[in-house]
Amino acid sequence: MLQSIQLDSQLSELVNLQEWLKRNLPKDISLKLHNNILLINQELVTNSIVHANSLDKSKQVYVTLKESADLIEFTIVDEGSVEIVLPTKDEAKNMDYLAENGRGLKLAVLLSDTIYTEKSKIVFIFKKDKE
Repeated sequence: MLQSIQLDSQLSELVNLQEWLKRNLPKDISLKLHNNILLINQELVTNSIVHANSLDKSKQVYVTLKESADLIEFTIVDEGSVEIVLPTKDEAKNMDYLAENGRGLKLAVLLSDTIYTEKSKIVFIFKKDKE
């Protein structure tokens, strides 16, 4: 299954993201995984809107959800020119959760099973854990 959503670079679009995720996430995953997915998507899309696209309403953020039997994969692409640099797991463990910068990447690195970037694209993957 492949689903996608296009968002304007406005923080008000986060409501649309959350509704889209709730409609399209697999229903048989654990509540913990469900909440981790919501949190990471919100943090990373916020980064794309605010930092990469600079709240420019003419720029878009694209989120894609790809589901297989065992995995849930997300791809977020923005129209900014900022190259995403991920912290290592060790660096992420030592980052301040309350710091304004880097929280989303820290959480994504620590909570996803696989994560990588290509310029302004970030891909993060979760192994399904059934309830």
